[in-house]
Amino acid sequence: TTNEYVNYTGVDIGTTHSVELWVYPTITNSGRWMASTDSYYFDINGSDITFNINTSPRTTSNSGIQIGNWNHCVFVRDNTSYTVYVNGSQIDTGNNAAWDGIGFTLKNIAADSINGYYAEGYLSMVKAYNRTISYDEVLQNYNAHKFRFGLP
Repeated sequence: TTNEYVNYTGVDIGTTHSVELWVYPTITNSGRWMASTDSYYFDINGSDITFNINTSPRTTSNSGIQIGNWNHCVFVRDNTSYTVYVNGSQIDTGNNAAWDGIGFTLKNIAADSINGYYAEGYLSMVKAYNRTISYDEVLQNYNAHKFRFGLP
């Protein structure tokens, strides 16, 4: 779909948080936003996942995102480090000093209203946590719902 998104008035989930969602991208253009605030985004860029806090981006190449299929994507962040999962597998981890102490107030799902970028495809089961979720929780959530989305 085009130009459809969810806008929140501001759900503060702090510097330690997790964002989990099922995404079905239909095109590979860059800037297909999954979640954003004024200074934070998490998006699909081709088959890569890009996330950025305060103009300090990090791109995960070859993330395993499949265009035209459902994908389970999870971004977990504590104050100084992050981990990204796709379809139950950890695909990236690291830290970025530019992100230290920057909180997260969820503003949009499927859009960046400031720059006019919108998700191309479908989103389902979006969850935001004000804590880090463990790998076991990521795997449990993936396995509990993967058949619903046609994954083996």
